[in-house]
Amino acid sequence: MATETSPTLDPQDVAEQLSTRAEHLRAQLAQVTREDDTSHPADVLDLATKRQAAEQSADQATAISARLAEVEAALERIREGTWGACLVCGEPIDPARLEVLPLTTHCREHAST
Repeated sequence: MATETSPTLDPQDVAEQLSTRAEHLRAQLAQVTREDDTSHPADVLDLATKRQAAEQSADQATAISARLAEVEAALERIREGTWGACLVCGEPIDPARLEVLPLTTHCREHAST
């Protein structure tokens, strides 16, 4: 599966940008998971508020973890030399699409698969 990229898209530049994004996501994830309040609620309303905050933190952590996994997968494809190739057909993904969506794994034709 050969990968062709636009001369304006240097995979190493993209890797640097994605590495920076991954660092930010790891920091966000650490902050969200660190925000666990261990104090004891004073009443039922406090308990409900803390539970809601914990659920929101868990949802945020899940979303951040999913985004981090996408970024790390793109970095792995760059290391393997397969970044920029559609995972379905193996054809090069349009460089304009990659510039806008560097995490994409599919060409336009297979984007909905």
